Amino acid sequence: MATLQDKRFLLVVGLLIILSAAFWGGSRYPALHEKAAMGTETSLSGLGFSALVAITPETPVVPRILYTTVNWTYTNRQGMTFGLLFGALLLTLFCLL
Repeated sequence: MATLQDKRFLLVVGLLIILSAAFWGGSRYPALHEKAAMGTETSLSGLGFSALVAITPETPVVPRILYTTVNWTYTNRQGMTFGLLFGALLLTLFCLL
């Protein structure tokens, strides 16, 4: 029971809740709602939904791989940021247990 009274533990749990709510409410839910509204008209550019760099069929293989990587990273930047922060908070929480 001493763990539940530790201020560090409560702070980390609070940060986990705030981070999860901010990600879900500010990023995930609106994106899912937008994709559901578009239905089958969702534009998919390679591996991502957002194209930062245009890729044409004439693009050579190595630049195409690089451009696809850039577009995929751009599409998933919020999810990857959330994952890193959430993972760091979970590891901190586990150390406190």
